[in-house]
Amino acid sequence: MVTAHYIHVSVAHESPPITGLEKCFNSALDWYRYSDYSWVLYTTTDIDTWRDRIRKVRGMKMAEVIFFMCVFDPTVSKSYSGYMTKDFWDWLKESRSREPREEPVDRS
Repeated sequence: MVTAHYIHVSVAHESPPITGLEKCFNSALDWYRYSDYSWVLYTTTDIDTWRDRIRKVRGMKMAEVIFFMCVFDPTVSKSYSGYMTKDFWDWLKESRSREPREEPVDRS
C-alpha cells in the first residue's frame, strides 16, 4: 500500500503561472496554498514525479523560474515548525480521504 505524505512546494518568481500550478496540484489528494507562491500537497505520488509535473506546467520552464520542494511528516515530533494561520494548522491536522477533490480551495 502506498502511503500518503506531505510535500512543501515554493516557487521563486514574481509571477508564476498560478492557475496552471493549481490545476496540476488538483491531481494530489489535497493541497493548501498558504502564501502567494507556496503550497503544501498531500499526495501518494513521489517528489520526483511532482518535480517533473510542475516543470511541465506552461510558464515553469523559463530559466528564471525556480522552485524548491521537500517532504515532511507532521506525525513525527519536531519534523516541522513555524508561525502559520490557525486555518493552516487545522488543515494539516485534519483527517484525509483518498479521493481527489473536484475544485481547488484557495485559502491564501
